[in-house]
Amino acid sequence: MIDLRMKILEAFFTGGINCEMYETKCKLDALNIAMNFTIQNYSALIIVGGDGTIHEAINGLLRRKDKKKIPVGFLPNGSGDDLVANLGIGVGDIDLALEYICKGDTIKMDVTKVLIDHESESDIAVTVANKDFLRYNLINAQFCLLANIASSAVPMKPYIGGVAYTISSVMEIVKQRKEKFDIYVDEESHNKQRPKE
Repeated sequence: MIDLRMKILEAFFTGGINCEMYETKCKLDALNIAMNFTIQNYSALIIVGGDGTIHEAINGLLRRKDKKKIPVGFLPNGSGDDLVANLGIGVGDIDLALEYICKGDTIKMDVTKVLIDHESESDIAVTVANKDFLRYNLINAQFCLLANIASSAVPMKPYIGGVAYTISSVMEIVKQRKEKFDIYVDEESHNKQRPKE
């Protein structure tokens, strides 16, 4: 991490960019930092990490009580880096990401808002305490098999990296779970049940 920190600081210094670094130490640190930092003192929020860290920081930024937003940059440092890969930056390609950030290149991205077990945002108070009921997603929102695979892979990732998703996939397929859910399209509800695989 020290080499990565020095690489980032050197690139920003060369590009004439002043920065402050905040280090995350545990789950929800990125969310809380993005939700509470003094946003008017900065021109951008740069997130160093993988998809999970990006997800937390974006959720924190979009849950700010002051509703203020600033441009967000991504420096890929995760095991999969799906989001930056979809933006044309390779897994762990810090150099290319730094190049884009130092040039000030920006693009607009859509964010999906997902309510969980509630029909409207007014039904819930958007706080860290009930974080499981509202999420903002940059990559995708998953449920059933794909969500179960991602969830059960998380504890294995620190030990075996991306292979955790392959092992988790086999485990979840063998379980053959049935799950019920409602889909609302243009205010219409359609009950669906995942077929047995």
